[in-house]
Amino acid sequence: MDLMPALLEVLKFAIAALIVYAILKDLLKNYFESRAALPQAVQQTTPTQPVNDNLLTIRLQAYERMALYCERIAPENLLMRLRPEGVNVAEYKLALMLNIRQEYEHNVTQQIYLSSQLWQIIKMAGEDTLNVIAHASEGLDNKSDARQLHDNIISISGQRGGGASEKALQALKTEVASFLG
Repeated sequence: MDLMPALLEVLKFAIAALIVYAILKDLLKNYFESRAALPQAVQQTTPTQPVNDNLLTIRLQAYERMALYCERIAPENLLMRLRPEGVNVAEYKLALMLNIRQEYEHNVTQQIYLSSQLWQIIKMAGEDTLNVIAHASEGLDNKSDARQLHDNIISISGQRGGGASEKALQALKTEVASFLG
């Protein structure tokens, strides 16, 4: 009969172990299920709207900067900012070309927010303005008054009507409209 108290003692530990096992099994099951569901829960509870709003804001700022770039490199606007007083043709031509180059360098990083096609159009607008300046300076003496180059650029721009900068602005507006839906 000494066996019965020992058997009861073993049974008591076995029942306690089964209860602990059942509780741990349930806890671990819930833990691993919650870990597996965590990425979905994070995606569902993470506010995506601020991320989308921030991206939209950044892209719209890039479009705005590129619109400003197109406006600033348009020959008539460029000439309004850089007056030909007190310089010769060579100095004025250099100043105009450097200004376009600085505008480009200041805005070159914005291309990551634009379509590659729009970026090419915008680059061509800058190149077109440089070509207008080069064409307007042909036949002029580099030492002569810069007013001659200024007047030639105005004349060429007037003959061409809406230049590449205006076309780039139109392409920019079209892309923004399609981007915003």
